[in-house]
Amino acid sequence: MEPTAITDGAEVLVVDRDAATRDQLNRAFTRCGIMCTEAVDGESALRLGGPSARDGAAHLSAAVIKFVLPGMSGPELAWRLHEAHPGIWIVGVSGDLDLWDMNDLHDLGICEAMPEPVDAGEIVRSVAEALSCRRERKV
Repeated sequence: MEPTAITDGAEVLVVDRDAATRDQLNRAFTRCGIMCTEAVDGESALRLGGPSARDGAAHLSAAVIKFVLPGMSGPELAWRLHEAHPGIWIVGVSGDLDLWDMNDLHDLGICEAMPEPVDAGEIVRSVAEALSCRRERKV
């Protein structure tokens, strides 16, 4: 996927304890023109993209959150980011998706849930499609 006007200026927060996964997603988003910020856990993610984060966090377009994180769980983080950024597109990633009810995840602000292992291309497509729909509604 090439950078487009849809992805221009978009920012995604990737939260995963695994550095290789964060790096893989960072590279994939960057190739598409989406700025990527990484965090290893929920607390650092909130410092980067929560309600008291730097001014640039107001432009947070999406987040990719691993469900199992050190400290705060991924679903709790999703809820807190959703509260700070209404309308944010959140992709949850879990090795145990069958343990979750999608309606409950939607209530937490998670828009889409994807299984592990992470498919960077599929996640980038999900985020880019969400951004495209959002831009079309604003026009």
